[in-house]
Amino acid sequence: MLSVGLFNACEKDTFEEAIANAGGLDNNGGGNNGGDNGGEDGGENPTDSVSSSIYLDFKADGNSVSFDSANISAAIREPEQVGKGFYLMGTSADGKKALNLNISINGDDPVVGTYTNFVAADLSKMIAGTYINDASSSDGYATDPQDNKTFTIKITAVDTQNKIAKGTFSGKMTNAMSGNSVQITDGKFNVSYAQ
Repeated sequence: MLSVGLFNACEKDTFEEAIANAGGLDNNGGGNNGGDNGGEDGGENPTDSVSSSIYLDFKADGNSVSFDSANISAAIREPEQVGKGFYLMGTSADGKKALNLNISINGDDPVVGTYTNFVAADLSKMIAGTYINDASSSDGYATDPQDNKTFTIKITAVDTQNKIAKGTFSGKMTNAMSGNSVQITDGKFNVSYAQ
């Protein structure tokens, strides 16, 4: 399965080099950069609940993107450089589109709360995201830690016994090479995660 890591490419990097430099085009989940690991709500949220249905859907500049459950993965991982995180990845059946969302966490499970990107002194309080619109070109976007609080991930429910997390996401991602941006709206997920 194609999963994409966060890329902070300089203009001379090709798209493939940027992805490879970020750890991407494999199942390693990629980077984790920029964000406020608020976890404001704390604990389980009684007003929302997870379901057994697995989905990852959103709109990119108004165009609907939906990944089949077979092409969605989520896990708690602990890469050496960034610490423990909740990684959510999806790819289209044709492998051209991909989404990767990462939230730093301190425990063994995601925590209900609202998380936004910003430059934080504490690396345990970071989020990141990448969206690849077309893997055959350089049409890739990432959250920008310098563009404070322009991307939000909300975890609305967690079932720690069955390892299922549910939430929403939205915001702006930018292509580091061109400076173009994409607006992600109506993002929602309900995923089972591995530890």
